[in-house]
Amino acid sequence: MEAMDQLLELFDLAPELNFGTNQGWAPGKLFLAGEYAVLAPDQPALLFAVSQYLHCQVGISPWPGRGLLQSNLPGLEDWHYERANLYEADSAQWRYVLAAMQIVEDLVEEVGRPLQDYRLSIDSQLLADNGRKYGFGSSGAVTVAVIQALLAFYGLVAKSPLMHYKLAAMAMTRLGSKGSLADLAVNAYGGWLYYVAPDRVWLQEALANHSILSLLSQDWPSLVIQPMSAPADLEVLVGWTGVPASTDNLIDQWQDRSGTAYQAFLSSAKETVQAIKSAFETGDSLAIQSRLADYRHLLLQIEKHNTLSIETPALRELVTIAQAYQFEAKSSGAGGGDCGIAVGQGHGLKKELAAAWQAAGITLVELEIGAPQRPSEEAGNYARRKLNGPS
Repeated sequence: MEAMDQLLELFDLAPELNFGTNQGWAPGKLFLAGEYAVLAPDQPALLFAVSQYLHCQVGISPWPGRGLLQSNLPGLEDWHYERANLYEADSAQWRYVLAAMQIVEDLVEEVGRPLQDYRLSIDSQLLADNGRKYGFGSSGAVTVAVIQALLAFYGLVAKSPLMHYKLAAMAMTRLGSKGSLADLAVNAYGGWLYYVAPDRVWLQEALANHSILSLLSQDWPSLVIQPMSAPADLEVLVGWTGVPASTDNLIDQWQDRSGTAYQAFLSSAKETVQAIKSAFETGDSLAIQSRLADYRHLLLQIEKHNTLSIETPALRELVTIAQAYQFEAKSSGAGGGDCGIAVGQGHGLKKELAAAWQAAGITLVELEIGAPQRPSEEAGNYARRKLNGPS
């Protein structure tokens, strides 16, 4: 099959967007269950998108052969880049953006379309007012949002969010990501997701031996991305400890991934996540709460076995307080700080729980389940003013 025919199976051509001002949005994410286990082959996880977003806007550069990258994310200073050495430049701070840019431009070049330079602006809502991160996954969100915006800039509209996920997963794999790539699925799809990671050994080898377009066109071994619907009475609250955590550092500290304790953890984790998935499908909120508590205890066991710090004292207090108000709770993601989640049945104690958390120094983050689309025209207008300056 010719490259253009392959492209047209996966993307709609939108010449009216070509080299115009275009935008991409990606919601943040949190794990409900499955963290740590999802790093192993064929292990499932359940995640959800949060209604705080990262926005990317791309417009054509007025400077031939040069462009500008801007962001409100900490550590990302304005960068006037030169096309001639764009991907050879030593710019670790911009590595996720550059990886997203390069994967899209590799695709564009594969189908013989011209490249152009641009002004690219990133505006993130995934940070607290003091600039500290919540743990909603900025690196994945920025990768997906940049890919969305750049595809449109080059006149390509993906027919499925799977294309955004796959491109982002390829970009992250090129960077040597140690993660499950689960955040990218939520960033691309939004909502609730049941997820099993692709075979990452296969993906690394495939990237070295196949074109981008070929990898977009084929099924990926083991990959499962299944949107889910939550029971109508399920209430999910997010508490922030105010302490940032590093996922990669916690993963690096996990030494034993081969012994019987680890295999027992994987077996129990899979059974528990699949039970939560079944409870979603039957609308059984009580079962979700019960099995969420089970997954918390699995994490505590593996934490003890590996001498990790997944459930910090602040997260433990978050859980204890939530249980007093008839919620079940646990750390979310790698733990070690960041956020915890509490799950209940909408029985009217949300305000009381939030007040108790606040008294303990834990902040309720006001969120809804995030959609994959831009959150509002007002937010889009804000981002345009940021990129283009005052009107």
